[in-house]
Amino acid sequence: MARRDTGNDVTYRVIGNNAAIELVDAMYRKHQYSWHSHAELVIAVTTAGGGHYSTPRGSEVARPGRLIAFNPQQPHAGGTVSSASWHYRAIHFDVAALSELLETRLGIRASISLEANGSTDSQLAVGFLATFDSLSRASTDLLDEEVILDFLRSVFARLGSEKVRTARDVKHDDVRLRAVVEYMHAHFNIHICLRDMAILAKCEDYHLIRLFRHAFGFTPHAYVVQLRLNEARRLLQHTRLPYAEIAGDVGFCDQSHLIRRFKGAYGITPSLYRAAVNARTQVSMAGRDLSPNFHPAASGAGSPFGSTKSGVATGLGAPPGASRPGLLRKRGGASGVFDRREITDAAQDLKVP
Repeated sequence: MARRDTGNDVTYRVIGNNAAIELVDAMYRKHQYSWHSHAELVIAVTTAGGGHYSTPRGSEVARPGRLIAFNPQQPHAGGTVSSASWHYRAIHFDVAALSELLETRLGIRASISLEANGSTDSQLAVGFLATFDSLSRASTDLLDEEVILDFLRSVFARLGSEKVRTARDVKHDDVRLRAVVEYMHAHFNIHICLRDMAILAKCEDYHLIRLFRHAFGFTPHAYVVQLRLNEARRLLQHTRLPYAEIAGDVGFCDQSHLIRRFKGAYGITPSLYRAAVNARTQVSMAGRDLSPNFHPAASGAGSPFGSTKSGVATGLGAPPGASRPGLLRKRGGASGVFDRREITDAAQDLKVP
């Protein structure tokens, strides 16, 4: 029997050609993200309550007003803590579209990656929230364009950039890992045996796990799961295949396995993701629409990310009419302050896989 998620509230929007921008407005009372990565640059700000997140660099508390950034392909995990819900907003920037925008509109040529996974700079947080609102409106208004471009300039100017090492960019002297990565990309949708990959790498099984984790922040198994999720997202966006068929095509045991992995990584179900990326009109569930007014422009010439296509999908657990926490207000307990021990305990459950 299907279970309904009664504690969480997620709105997901897609804007721009080929899903150049993805907007997430989430309020989780209880959720843990499994280790995963995104092809996009992800920037987020906690607006109320809070949670925790981990990367191979370490673990941090996501307090209200803190800006969080995950580079493309960077492994990360996180979730709520017991004392409060976690309300945050996130923007996923397609790497190709963002590179073009930075160069043509801002004159910046930079690797689409940031040196830090977080910042307490209040100006960046305020700029992010203004950018989120402007993108939500899909506005071609000059002021909104200036807000978006100013935020992007500030982020790359203040947080800098570094070269992200991905599995496709393995150093030439890492011949063993290159062979394993190529094998994974060719066979991720079938059963892959660790022993077979270790033979390719000409090393012991456990040594391969250590080499892979050190190079990419993922174990071989976690990396294969991420490849399957990437392909599932592509099929959800570009085909009408049934969920069970998609699950089989990408290598998951069945539809429930796909749903569990997808929600664990992205916080929404495959059906909500498909509704958002394929909808040309707003999609609302549970009888209410949390999206702002959307007025698509007749031409996308003025929009930083080209012509607008917006799909909205909401997975709503809160009862109709329930209020959402205000921006940058603490929530959870009397003061909204976390017990540091809770954060430590939660972070230890999210050791690098």
